[in-house]
Formats: sequence, C-alpha cells, structure tokens
Amino acid sequence: MKKVYPNRMVVCIDGNKRIAYLEKIKDDGNVVVIKFDGERLDTQYTVFISFPVGLNRPMIRVDKSSLIEALRDVVKEYLSV
Repeated sequence: MKKVYPNRMVVCIDGNKRIAYLEKIKDDGNVVVIKFDGERLDTQYTVFISFPVGLNRPMIRVDKSSLIEALRDVVKEYLSV
C-alpha cells in the first residue's frame, strides 16, 4: 500500500511545472538525475543535469535540504545559460 504524506503535498503546487521543465530538458537530449540521500544529514537531495559529450557544457548540480528548492534551482540555472 502506498503511503501518503500530507505535509509533503506542497511538491504538487509547482511540481508539475518543474517536472515539465525536466521532461523538456530530457527531450533536448540531456540527462536529469534526482538523488535522495538518506545517509546525509544536510543537503539530502541532489539534482543534476549532464549534457552530451559533444556540447562541452559542464554538468549542473544542486544539493539542497529541500527537493523543491533543488528542482527550482537546477531548472533556473539550466534556463539561464
């Protein structure tokens, strides 16, 4: 049975837009990874975007204590370039 965490539902407010951006990033041929790290006490969420070798573009990586903030920041950085 799936567990529901009502206090985590905040993700859905802007989450759909962020997921749509991540889908677009993927459709552009890039790789998006979301990591949940239970061993770390701080910055337990890592989101990174890597690019095809031929682009010579450095990976974008964000480590945060909030998944929402990590998604926001990685998409913001991707769009700024």
